[in-house]
Amino acid sequence: MFSLKRHFVLAGLSAIPLATASSHMIMGGLKPIVYERIDPIVNAGAVSGHLHAFMGANNVDQNADYDQNRNAQCTSVPFQDVDKSSYWAPPMLYQDQTTKTFTVMEPSFNIYYFFDRNGTGETVQAFPQGLRMVAGSPTRDTYNASNFADQAISFVCLDYSGTVSNNPAYAQRQDINFPDINMCQDGIRLQVFFPQCWDGVNLDSSDHKSHMAYPVDTYDGGHCPESHPVHTVAIFYEQIVPVSNFNYWGQGAYALSTGDPTGLTYHADFLMGWNQSVLQDSVDNCHNMNGDITLCQVLVPYINEDAASACTLDAQVVDEDVGLGDQISALPGCNPVRTDFSTEASCPNSVTPGFFNPVATLTPGWTDVGCIAEGTNGRAL
Repeated sequence: MFSLKRHFVLAGLSAIPLATASSHMIMGGLKPIVYERIDPIVNAGAVSGHLHAFMGANNVDQNADYDQNRNAQCTSVPFQDVDKSSYWAPPMLYQDQTTKTFTVMEPSFNIYYFFDRNGTGETVQAFPQGLRMVAGSPTRDTYNASNFADQAISFVCLDYSGTVSNNPAYAQRQDINFPDINMCQDGIRLQVFFPQCWDGVNLDSSDHKSHMAYPVDTYDGGHCPESHPVHTVAIFYEQIVPVSNFNYWGQGAYALSTGDPTGLTYHADFLMGWNQSVLQDSVDNCHNMNGDITLCQVLVPYINEDAASACTLDAQVVDEDVGLGDQISALPGCNPVRTDFSTEASCPNSVTPGFFNPVATLTPGWTDVGCIAEGTNGRAL
């Protein structure tokens, strides 16, 4: 019998520490609305090469675009009605040392919006309707210290006890393998900063990157190059993975859904689904929010965390088990664990699954009346 647990869990929101004072806001503690092998930007209309974790519009599928997202019934982020964007990135999976089976290490996400990363003389613009962005690459296996696109992907070992706080081996880094899980008692944080300079013309490009660029000063802010003169809102994802909940046995114990045990192939995608005028109004009027979304008065009327938590997927899904809550024999797709991504992996016996609709249909004559709560003094039925 098909179980919804194979693909998605209820979204939830929780508080996180606020960042340094600036004109930015944080949508914190987001849980994926679905784990699925689709990518409506890179592999539009088809099954994609590897698994992604999605937040945002509840009707996301392989054909998602701006108009479709805007028609979503709900979103798993706090801003109902106005932000129907889709946010996604590859999750990490744990590989059992004995059975060699894989399980998704269910993460939480924080999504940051910065309204003040522009250079002197520049104004920040809301994303154009339908903008698509990709940061990072699923085939990168080297690190170029002078490349802002490489610098924009980083990892942090989380240990709130302070045991490794002064150890440079566990500081934020981009150029070496994931930190030792045994020292990351509060998880590993995967980070990606998106380019924030738009060419002013194209909503996408053949490589899904050329229409966007990083600033000329640093990867996370500053002046835009002349080729990409429009400075948009800057967005930044954090994926917090509870690696300490799993028995670490060395490299290969956990890997991205691409098959990468190092982190170099980490990447993320963004499909704009905002009410553009509301986002621009927020950019123009919300300052010194310290990360707190409730300090942006433009957006306060749209915040509904209960609706975000109750929002569930309403779309077809790829017909395969993805290792959510159970074990699977291989990473979804053709993704053997490896460190060399210079050539495409070969899986001669692999079969591409189809799509199906997991939403049950009611028997004629029956009516859905919702759920009831069972009392504490006896059974409801």
